[in-house]
Amino acid sequence: MKPTFIDRGSFLVMGTSTRVAPECEGPEKYGSIWNEFESHHAQIEPYSTDGAYYGVSFAVGEGKVCDYLAGMAVEQVGSIPEGLVLREVPAARYAVFACPMEAIGETYRFAFGEWLPSSPYHFSGAAPAFEQYPPEEDESSPVLVHIPIVEKGTAAG
Repeated sequence: MKPTFIDRGSFLVMGTSTRVAPECEGPEKYGSIWNEFESHHAQIEPYSTDGAYYGVSFAVGEGKVCDYLAGMAVEQVGSIPEGLVLREVPAARYAVFACPMEAIGETYRFAFGEWLPSSPYHFSGAAPAFEQYPPEEDESSPVLVHIPIVEKGTAAG
């Protein structure tokens, strides 16, 4: 599994945010998060820039606790509907791994456990890791797992 590399500018994601601790991760947890997002989908979709869905893991303090934002990339919006949040994903360089939906966890384990340690890169904490899911009507495209990176030996790495 080889990544591609992209430099992506900052973008906004609007959706539902859930605090997730490592011991609570699993298909059931993420299924409930995305079900909650679906209840707000119609409010977000008119603002979507690309029709894709994003699962963004914003780090929270120490440890591996994160706020997982299930949403869509949007332009700046006037007012945020009740129950939703708007967060900016900063610009970053990403290693991007394509995988089927059922292999997302395995892809993250490979990226962080095998690929990153032997690559010329470090994880960059300056931006969150995220998944980009194809638009609902596109059943053939893979999920894209984005890992923010910096070269080893740089000031940010």
